[in-house]
Amino acid sequence: MGMEGKTYVKKAKSSLICPVCGSHLVFLLEKHETGKDEWLLTMKCPECLVWQYVSAENCELHLIERLCRASRRVVAMELLALEKKNMLDECTKFINALYRGHIQPMDF
Repeated sequence: MGMEGKTYVKKAKSSLICPVCGSHLVFLLEKHETGKDEWLLTMKCPECLVWQYVSAENCELHLIERLCRASRRVVAMELLALEKKNMLDECTKFINALYRGHIQPMDF
């Protein structure tokens, strides 16, 4: 039985690193104010699906939000690069098939 769905409660220190798989892709799902300058954050690892409930102060929350935004930008840039590479690969395969005569007008 895997660790999938397991829940952890901890302080904000290192909350963007999954306690199970070590992934740096943990993201913030929800935040609830629990008192003056205190927040309860719900975070999730997309790789092993572990949930974390993290207690944080305002300054920690702002840091986590900033790091999550930066992580989203990195993932978006990597996705764009992967899409471009895949499109180039598909175009190359199509062109090679055209040159070899494997594609005929009736294929369209």
